[in-house]
Amino acid sequence: MRLRDTVTRLRAPDVTGPDGATIPGDWTNVTEGQLLKVDYPAEFQPLGSTEDVVAQQRTESTHKVFMPADADVRSTDRIRFLGVDYQVDGDPEVWRKGGRNHHLEVLVFRVTGG
Repeated sequence: MRLRDTVTRLRAPDVTGPDGATIPGDWTNVTEGQLLKVDYPAEFQPLGSTEDVVAQQRTESTHKVFMPADADVRSTDRIRFLGVDYQVDGDPEVWRKGGRNHHLEVLVFRVTGG
């Protein structure tokens, strides 16, 4: 698989809640300087887009990102592509081929407007 794009995995730092439990990737008050960033080769492909121009004036777009099998991505991360940030939707999936991990597929989405 040829990965000709580059994406940046953005991870908010984990924080400890009042009960002592770790909250992974807390995006509540994170600044750009606090983000943990890693660049990966990738293939960034559109899946679909919907638009609500009557009630909420918003657009939702979904994309699939193909990455190396060893890419460190989790459901609380975000992916930056061409300067635009997308939220990871669900757990990334490792695809296997010939008895070995072949690549990672990550579903991402972005909502703009209402």
